[in-house]
Amino acid sequence: MGVSNSTNPKKNVKADYNFKKRTNEVSIELNSYKNWTHSLRVGEFTNEYHDKSEVGKVYYQLVDRLLPFVKEKGSDIKQEKHCHLLSGDKRELATKIINKLHNNLDLDDGTEIWQLSCGQGVRLLAVITFTDDSENVYPLFLDPHHLIYPDEAHNQKDYSKKVCKFNPSKSY
Repeated sequence: MGVSNSTNPKKNVKADYNFKKRTNEVSIELNSYKNWTHSLRVGEFTNEYHDKSEVGKVYYQLVDRLLPFVKEKGSDIKQEKHCHLLSGDKRELATKIINKLHNNLDLDDGTEIWQLSCGQGVRLLAVITFTDDSENVYPLFLDPHHLIYPDEAHNQKDYSKKVCKFNPSKSY
């Protein structure tokens, strides 16, 4: 028995994407620091999860909302309400986390570390570099619990080792 398809393709359908190299584009370098999605504890900070369900929610927000938002905003990302350049104690904590996750990756004092967010949901900590025709975002780690820049609306839960102990990098 054969399959019959009487529909003819439309010849006027065109792709709206230009596959030639574009300028002023944002490149999110997901493979530059391979452990950026890993979980750990450093002092009072953790990006371990309560359970598998929380991991799914965070990763969905990351892929569906945050990464597209970062690409869409480009260099304007630095002016967004929930995006912050880390300094002082927050930069010091982030540097400790980065060193532990990325085998003593040495970021000099001039390297800007940014917390990126589109509002509610996961925070991405990353280095952003600019050239004349592009912006590169290098993810360093996730802050799903908003512990680098705490927010009363999101920091009501218990993040102790007893409660937040699911580590997807060790489970999958």
